[in-house]
Amino acid sequence: MCGGFVLLTGKVADVPIKVRELLEESDIASMASIVAEAFVDYPVMIRAFAHSGGDRADWIRRMVSDSARARLQSGIPIWLAERDGTIAGGAFLVYPDRPLSKDVSDWWERFIADAGSATGEFFERFVSAAEAVELPQPNLYLTMIGVKPAYQGQGVGRAIIDHIALEAAQLAGCKGIALDTEIESNVGLYERIGFRVIGQTSVDELPIWVMFREI
Repeated sequence: MCGGFVLLTGKVADVPIKVRELLEESDIASMASIVAEAFVDYPVMIRAFAHSGGDRADWIRRMVSDSARARLQSGIPIWLAERDGTIAGGAFLVYPDRPLSKDVSDWWERFIADAGSATGEFFERFVSAAEAVELPQPNLYLTMIGVKPAYQGQGVGRAIIDHIALEAAQLAGCKGIALDTEIESNVGLYERIGFRVIGQTSVDELPIWVMFREI
């Protein structure tokens, strides 16, 4: 799954922020709660789960939890940021050379079977629209970054992205980091940390800005 949903923080923090890999099952619940809190009112999530029934935050938590377990079992890194010893944010990436293991690659089909066909169809349209924008290859695609609202504006998102840049630099032939955002005010924030708009598209009248940062 390419494409993504990004919520960016602003200022650099005074307190050191540690970025580490998610390695334990116990971290997954924290990651899922952070993303659900950060994205519950995000336009993509509102559209995606409009017909799923139940609480939207619960669907987001389950989606993130199921995805994280599949990535953890496949050896695909998930990055967490800690501040004051508390998990404050996290990010999912698509690595060009690290696919999901076959025994867990069907997690998405199981999730959509419960969330509903409308959810699956929306995400398919979303991914197709984002993937239609041509990007330098290979790249690390930042599909999701979420920061706990209490820590937004304290440099957590910036710390995660700076760490991902170091990760990208270690991959042979990697051209840089790609991402997309559906909030126009995020575009300028990303531009200030080295990203540029590669293309703009839309899905169901929702604008999508696809951006890239070279390494």
